[in-house]
Amino acid sequence: TLAAHLGKPDLVEWCCRARSGRLTAADHIAIGEAHLEAGNTEKALKWLRKCKPRNSFEEMEHERLMMAALERIGDVAGATEIAWRRFQRFRCGDHLDELLRCIGEGEREQVVDGAWKLIQDTPGLQISDLDFLVEQDRRRDASSLVVARSGELDGSYYRSLAPLAKTFDAGAESLAASLIYRALLDSILARGYTKAYGHGARYLETLDRLAGSVSD
Repeated sequence: TLAAHLGKPDLVEWCCRARSGRLTAADHIAIGEAHLEAGNTEKALKWLRKCKPRNSFEEMEHERLMMAALERIGDVAGATEIAWRRFQRFRCGDHLDELLRCIGEGEREQVVDGAWKLIQDTPGLQISDLDFLVEQDRRRDASSLVVARSGELDGSYYRSLAPLAKTFDAGAESLAASLIYRALLDSILARGYTKAYGHGARYLETLDRLAGSVSD
């Protein structure tokens, strides 16, 4: 870490070799990043191309650095290919911004439309997809997904679901908000989690209030 902060990629390599005598995928990533930070783009690419990530974290870091290096040498096609792969694997605002940096901000609506179609065609309910749609001002699409797949709501994921419920409530998507609040309340009761009964009471009050706005 100190070698990297000093901007000495060769010292980073020496440290990695001294630690275990052989270089791991994480070492290749660290050395590649050190060269990239030092402005040695070709050397960075050389190290990164040797790397074979062993897990999803290493893969994400490797792709992030490869994109930065390819953009720096003007290989837009290579950077775009990686950006698409990252966005399709995990749809989020950061990955969308990476992609649009390669293909142009004017493609935002088309890309989001394509992502929405892919989400609809993919089984299951991913909270990350709901977050993405809300972030891209597609709250109505997100709420329709909640309604269509409400049987898959798991109220134990309250840290993620509670903010979504508030967002839907504030945006007059009362049915979607009700379905999430009901899932949260059901989870508390099913577990007999008495410490959360105060939250459960508030969820019930909210459900009573929302009921007047739900005609379905």
